Amino acid sequence: MNAEPSASPTLPKCTGRGATESGISAASPSPHAPQEGSGEGPTFLPYGGTPQPAGQPLLLSAFGVYASFLLLVLGIILRLASFLTFRSMWTDEALLALNITRRSFRQLLGPLDWYQVAPVAFLWIERLAFRILGNADWVLRLLPLAASLAGLWLFRAIARRKLSNQGMLIGLALFALCSPLVYYAAEIKQYGCDATITLLLLWAALHWIEQPRPDRYGILAATGAIGLWCSQPAVFILGGLGLTMLMELRRRKWQGLGMAIGLFTCWFASFLGVYLVSLRPIVNQNYLHDFWAGGFAPSPVSLNGIKWYPAAFFGMFSSTLGLPFAGFAAALAAVGCWSLYRRDRSLLAMLAMPLVLALVTSALKRYPFQERLLLFAAPLLILLIAAGFAAVVGIAKGPRIASVPVLPALLALCVLAFPLRDGAYWLWAFPHQQIDWPRREEIKPILAYLQHHYLPGDRVYVYKYGGAPIAYYTAHYGLSDLNINYLPDVGPDDARIQASLATMKGARVWIILDHVYHFNQRQDLQMQYLDNLKKLARKLPDADFSSQGACILLFDFTTKIRS
Repeated sequence: MNAEPSASPTLPKCTGRGATESGISAASPSPHAPQEGSGEGPTFLPYGGTPQPAGQPLLLSAFGVYASFLLLVLGIILRLASFLTFRSMWTDEALLALNITRRSFRQLLGPLDWYQVAPVAFLWIERLAFRILGNADWVLRLLPLAASLAGLWLFRAIARRKLSNQGMLIGLALFALCSPLVYYAAEIKQYGCDATITLLLLWAALHWIEQPRPDRYGILAATGAIGLWCSQPAVFILGGLGLTMLMELRRRKWQGLGMAIGLFTCWFASFLGVYLVSLRPIVNQNYLHDFWAGGFAPSPVSLNGIKWYPAAFFGMFSSTLGLPFAGFAAALAAVGCWSLYRRDRSLLAMLAMPLVLALVTSALKRYPFQERLLLFAAPLLILLIAAGFAAVVGIAKGPRIASVPVLPALLALCVLAFPLRDGAYWLWAFPHQQIDWPRREEIKPILAYLQHHYLPGDRVYVYKYGGAPIAYYTAHYGLSDLNINYLPDVGPDDARIQASLATMKGARVWIILDHVYHFNQRQDLQMQYLDNLKKLARKLPDADFSSQGACILLFDFTTKIRS
């Protein structure tokens, strides 16, 4: 159950030094700028135009308006392209889908079968969609798609408040093109929703920081309490926001402390409910600990720790964001941290502290700091990269070609080259796109083939870890009564396979191979498995069929099995 794709015109310059050097627009001033007790900050002239109150979205240039709109459209198209492939579920998706479709709302509150884990609200909304719209994979993918599309709007809204024109556009481009975010927009898993919940919590917190009115306390309290039921890593986001709020309250001489205590109490009560209902039964499951062992932080002074921490740091950019140039992206994020430390420490705390808390929890063996489980932090990392880009552009000096600054244009090209390549791939390869992991396993065409060629008396054998999608889809192809047997989850040359196949004598046997991997490894053993099967029985000619990542073959065991 392993998871896993022209130069622009010169932008107007901000009169304020902070917007160019730090990547923070003058429209989003430092938290130290607002006057005490006023509830509102001073007025700025971000682009030499009319005065703009602090905390308002920055005034985009005409190019910025059109570019941000086009990036939003591009992000929507990519996510719809991922959804409209109508790809078959792979093993992890199918296991969760079987839980959703076979359990009642009440039963979804308990530990799920097959070691699956998902937030209660996610499960209930999926169950509701199933009850209203029917049992189809595209129905169960509507929630991740809707959350991903909402995330585009939320990211743009946050970036407009806190980044300069250049930073906002680069950040929005990275978010729109991010391959893992595009993929999980059409995956029956909660990871794409996690990223949107992160953005929603940031949006509510930024509104509170700008104007800490009682109604905004209430909005932030409710958003956080509900978010915990929608996203398990939301606790890390709320931890970072809580620390940021304490920083703000201290700066404001603890004005509003009573309301903040009420807010924290609301969050804690919600988390306690989530823990008692859905987290407590799974925190000590040995299988999950073994499966995610590589994601738990070791001691930093150990030999393993010396290797693990750099790999985990750069893995946030290469695996979580899907950026091949992890070192370059990490350098920009580091510059972004430096820039925000100088100009907006509250924003820095909101973006960085959740990652620190997740790392600490990983060291306590309670949350793996790895791959898709960090997708909730994708917006945080992209905002840091965008802030670093804007800071570098703000201090960069160099020649211009046709009024276009060369160095910023080259830097933008370096940042976006691979994401643009991935975005082009998602459109060019439609509807056969896939990412490095999980590999696409098209089981629906396999079952359609079996439906038309199956004869009474035939037997069907499936590789063990490929059985979940077949169990979900058989009813869709009129194969509900199919008696499915499972091949061992061991190496293809293991003696137990020969023992399993020995019981097939005197029958035609269909062998379905998909998700043929050793436990917790990503080496595809399908062809090796197939070669060994051919040594044990005669494969009938013109009776096999292959699809993307899966195949079905018919073997004749009516004669003696060859040794």
